[in-house]
Amino acid sequence: MKQQTKVMIEARYQLTSDLCKKINSIVGCRFDNQSIMLDFIAPRWEPDFEEDLLEIRVVHIGIEAIGYVRASEVERLIGVPVKHLEGDYLAYLMTQTAATKGIHYQGYHYHPDKAVSTILLESVLTCDDWQVTLYVAIESLDIDDDYLEIQPCQLDGNLRLAVSFTPFETYLDTNEIIGLSDDDIVVVFPK
Repeated sequence: MKQQTKVMIEARYQLTSDLCKKINSIVGCRFDNQSIMLDFIAPRWEPDFEEDLLEIRVVHIGIEAIGYVRASEVERLIGVPVKHLEGDYLAYLMTQTAATKGIHYQGYHYHPDKAVSTILLESVLTCDDWQVTLYVAIESLDIDDDYLEIQPCQLDGNLRLAVSFTPFETYLDTNEIIGLSDDDIVVVFPK
């Protein structure tokens, strides 16, 4: 008797068509409302953060989103180690630093791999004189398309380009092609 093995395949991610459209319309674009700027880079399917995260909410003209910032970046911005601060005091410091920019503290995640289970969109948030990497929860993102612009590609001017194009296949070898004269007829037809 032949032994049967059953294998169950389970999808790691299941995206709705609306979520796919949202990702495709935003990745590679820049949000700019003259106060804050967000450069959307790429989705992060499996966030693998080794350090704590601060959850923030961005609310400004044309955008509303929940996002996550690494604790080390927040420490760099506010100038104080944040790991051992109480939530209320950390909220106060964040309010003093970023509330005028439309950025509000929501919470602290000590074990972000367990706390953050959504698909994130890696982006760079720029406000006035500071810049941080912000991981935006895609489902929470509400953005006005009028403030989105496609970022131009920034390729090196010395970049070499090689192109290979095969419009058709030939069954003639090199010697036969070399041996063709002006009187020979070659028939070309689609596959």
